[in-house]
Amino acid sequence: MYVFAQLDEQGKVVAVTYPASELIGESVIDISQHENPDSLLGATFDGEKFNIPNPIQPKEQPTVEELIFVETTYQIALLEVMSLG
Repeated sequence: MYVFAQLDEQGKVVAVTYPASELIGESVIDISQHENPDSLLGATFDGEKFNIPNPIQPKEQPTVEELIFVETTYQIALLEVMSLG
């Protein structure tokens, strides 16, 4: 199976493709031997190796208690506004 990475002008991997035959070009390199080719998307290639950027850490999700508190506060504020009107 063929696996190729397409590079932009700065050497950043902008696409990973699985063609039926070998690709030839200056902006594509063979990554068939890489353990996880799709993980190279966004990495930069310096001519010898890939420099993979640190993954973005997901934001911490609010707890159920925090969500209930926010919703309750919102509902109370709505009731107060409605009673004024």
